[in-house]
Amino acid sequence: WQFAPYKHAFQPYGEAGSLDKTELRYTWHRQFLKQYDELYTTLFPPSWKVALVITREYCTITRHHLDEILDQSRGALDVAVLTHALQKTIEFEKEMAARFEATAMEGEGEEGEEGEDKA
Repeated sequence: WQFAPYKHAFQPYGEAGSLDKTELRYTWHRQFLKQYDELYTTLFPPSWKVALVITREYCTITRHHLDEILDQSRGALDVAVLTHALQKTIEFEKEMAARFEATAMEGEGEEGEEGEDKA
């Protein structure tokens, strides 16, 4: 349900559903995560990794959208637009990897501690 506005705004056949709007997709998710951090992060235990789960779902939806957009554009792609979208995608991936790398490391530490308690 949280992605209904995103799906509507960025659907492949919609106004913002083109390859040249890829950067706007990532801006939408950054704002969504900011809102989550401000309003909801304290409501869930850190071990649930809700922001990571949300981001994975967002990435799945976005991948499907971009696959469809690229399929529709086959043979008519503007190289400059494609290069820009790829650059912004790489930047977004690095940003999310940096954000969630700490989360993943925290999870590993917690698992190690649990394992020590059981031994």
